[in-house]
Amino acid sequence: LKGSTKGRRAKRGDTVQKDLDIMDEGRKLHVGPKVKNHIMAQLKKDSTFLAKLGIMDYSLLVGVHHRLDNDDESLYSDNNNNNTTNDDDDDDD
Repeated sequence: LKGSTKGRRAKRGDTVQKDLDIMDEGRKLHVGPKVKNHIMAQLKKDSTFLAKLGIMDYSLLVGVHHRLDNDDESLYSDNNNNNTTNDDDDDDD
């Protein structure tokens, strides 16, 4: 995802879509409030870090993993050994 819309449509036959392709289709990325808070916090940390270095180009690659409806494993549960976020400062646990 980019801040600019210039050149943000995929070419015919491309398997990977770009920002405007997704927006034109009215598609949205639905995540719960906890995941949203983690994403937004990380974006804030990343942009602050890059601003300190004088870097203004930032891209976000979004991967989508389709889970089964009966898969109740939480992305940010305390039991998830693959958790890459720092939950030490979470007040909502």
